[in-house]
Parts: sequence; structure tokens; C-alpha cells
Amino acid sequence: MTADNAQKTPFARALHQFGDAKSQDWLQRLPQRMPCTVTAVNGPLVTVSLDGNWAPYALPTLVIPKAESQWAREPVQIGDKGIAIVSDRYQGGQSGQGGGTADLYQRGNLTDLTFQPISNATWTPVDQNAYTITGANGVVLQDTGKLCVFTQTPSGIVIKIGGMTLTINSSGLTVTGGDIVNNGLTVGSAHVHGQVSPGSSNTGPPNP
Repeated sequence: MTADNAQKTPFARALHQFGDAKSQDWLQRLPQRMPCTVTAVNGPLVTVSLDGNWAPYALPTLVIPKAESQWAREPVQIGDKGIAIVSDRYQGGQSGQGGGTADLYQRGNLTDLTFQPISNATWTPVDQNAYTITGANGVVLQDTGKLCVFTQTPSGIVIKIGGMTLTINSSGLTVTGGDIVNNGLTVGSAHVHGQVSPGSSNTGPPNP
């Protein structure tokens, strides 16, 4: 006769253990938020490695979108640390990875992740009362049509408006394709001086 421990294990305890095991199995399938580091950058997408001790499992690197708007794009660099945050539903239609629309189908727990940067205690201090924008090559401000572009680099500032370019660097200020106007008077190459006479005489004010 087969041994049966039904009489030894209380039914209430066995039922609780069964329910607990089933709920834990389901929780393991849910999406997971995980720390990560950027290993490659491809425009609006990044490749990340998941940081941690996952033994005995070997987790793959993942190509995921960044948590940012098209109106403000952060210059994410290789080595940047963050968190792989997760959407509860399919986000391929939003990120352009796969297209389609969200539905009630539950994806795997390493899909539908987004890279979210996180601050670090070792960062260089900045003015906490100012909005600081920093980039490895500088900063670019522009409208969608690129009619007015402000570019700040380690070597200086370049402002392009229409066909005019204004450059400010250690050599001074240079204007091409336009002129400098002060109180209605041009002060660049286009203006002339009146009352000019030879010798040590002073010239009159510039003429517009």
C-alpha cells in the first residue's frame, strides 16, 4: 500500500503552501527593474548590461530606448549608469522597436525595458540653483527647422541665423554673411566714417 501523509500534513497548511508557491512562480514572470550600465549608443537607443550577481544565470545585453523626449535629447555616453525600468505592457509601438500596439498579453520579464539615468555621488558639483546642461562636445540649442542654431563647444560659441554666422572664441568675435548693428549704425565692414582728413585729426561718428 502506498504511503500517504495526508493524515500527517494539515490541509490548511498544505493549501497555504500551494497558494504561496503559485504566487511566487507568477511573481518571477513579472517584469523586473534592474540596475544597468550603457555599453553602446545608437542614436535614441542604447545597449545596456545588467549589473549584479546573477549566478548561475548569464543575462544578455539588451538594446532598449532611453527615457527622454525628442525635444530634449541627453548625450548618453558609454559607461553611464542607470536603471532599466519596465513598462507593464508592450511598448514597441512607442519606441519603434517592432511597431504594433499594446495588448493584454504578458511579455517576458526582460522585455519592454527603458534606460533611466541615475545620479551619482561622485559627479562634479554644480550650482544647485541653476539648470546645468552639459555635453561631451558641448551644447546645441536649435528650433526644429534649424533656422537659428546656437552651438557651444570647448573652443567657443557659434550662432547661425539664416545666412549669418557669429563666432566667439579666444581670437575674438567674427561675423560672416551679415553685419553688426549698434543703435541703428553698422559697426562692421559695411559702415564708413565722415569728416576724414589727413594727419592726426579725429574722424566723425560712423554713418549708417
